Amino acid sequence: MADPVSAALGSGGDGDIGLILHLGAGAGRELDAYLACGARHVVLVEPEPTAARALEARIAGHAHVTLHELAVAAADGRAPLQVFNLPGLSSLRAPTGLGTLFPGLRRVATPEVRTATPASLLAELPAAGPDPGMPDPDLPDLLVIDAPGEEEVVIDGLAAAGALTRFRRIFLSAGRTEHYAGSTTAGALRRKLEAAGYRLEAQDTTDPDRPCLEFFLPQAVAEAQASIAELAAERDAARGEAETSRAERDGARKTLEAAQDGAAACSAQRDAARAQARTAEAERETARAEAAAALARADGLAAERDALRAELEQLRAEDGEKIETLQADLSLALRLQTLRETDLTDLQARHARLLEQKDKQDALLARLTERLALAAQMLQRLDQEAPALQVAGQTAGQTAGQAAGQAAGQAAALEQEGAPEETGRRRRKAKKR
Repeated sequence: MADPVSAALGSGGDGDIGLILHLGAGAGRELDAYLACGARHVVLVEPEPTAARALEARIAGHAHVTLHELAVAAADGRAPLQVFNLPGLSSLRAPTGLGTLFPGLRRVATPEVRTATPASLLAELPAAGPDPGMPDPDLPDLLVIDAPGEEEVVIDGLAAAGALTRFRRIFLSAGRTEHYAGSTTAGALRRKLEAAGYRLEAQDTTDPDRPCLEFFLPQAVAEAQASIAELAAERDAARGEAETSRAERDGARKTLEAAQDGAAACSAQRDAARAQARTAEAERETARAEAAAALARADGLAAERDALRAELEQLRAEDGEKIETLQADLSLALRLQTLRETDLTDLQARHARLLEQKDKQDALLARLTERLALAAQMLQRLDQEAPALQVAGQTAGQTAGQAAGQAAGQAAALEQEGAPEETGRRRRKAKKR
């Protein structure tokens, strides 16, 4: 499978290329694509000595390809490079999450290598344009960052030097998580490049833990960045011209003073000095006007940038309001669910109490039924006896009637005892609602 850089160069989407800068060239698997794409200059940077020797042999005979045996870092100097048994993972930093991803990872060498800041490396690049060390404005440059652990150092260093946006296309390989001590994740690096105006065009996830992200700087953004740089250069030039004019004016004043101290025969020379001073003043005013115009153009670009930022913040605020509404709806649903569960618990308790009361009433009714049956049997025996016992039967009937009345009264009392409890529960439920 072709690597993403070679695949992109093979498609020919960018046309001619001025400079290809590859940080962490390794075994040089993209070198054939670099040689075939017709780039004006190819710069390979590789700190690992063995890999650098192999690359040096491969580029022999290609004058437009140069090799720098160094590691890009936050400071110039020398530092130990940690070389591991897995190719392409060597770094100036100690591994952290990398050891979890590759349990068999081990360090096999720690050679001391040269380190250079991005600004120092830029000073060593070949001239692609008419000015030494500057890009060709008519040809896009390409940057490949495969420097494990130093990705953010590279991006911030190029941005600080004002050279990041010279690269129209950037290929960035970085870990999804922190692989090295103090390293930055691919997600954070993506946000940093997008803030600089780059657009993510593709992702190669052949290695899901260390994807290769392809970024492109749109033409409009590149032109705006170039305009800002030109305006800054014009402003600096105008300031320089103003300083020069001021110095010339001071010199003219001194010449004028010397002429005034001379004899009357030097009056012609004095007049010439005054004319020179007026010319210098006019030039200074012209320089001031040009500087003011340059600053006004810069302010206009800053206003457009602020408007875009405000629009972005408004979109973020609208998304935040939608999230708050959904959270409020969820909170209300949870409260309703809690009320339903409370009502269900109440109903279950009431049902249990009603069952208990029913059992008590059923037991009382059974006892009363037994007593009434006994009374009925007694009345039947009395009816069968001699008429002489009628009086006793009547007395027994009265006793049975009284017993039945007492039983009915006790049942009514039990019902009245359950009624207040039911009424209280209904009142409590109404208050909750």
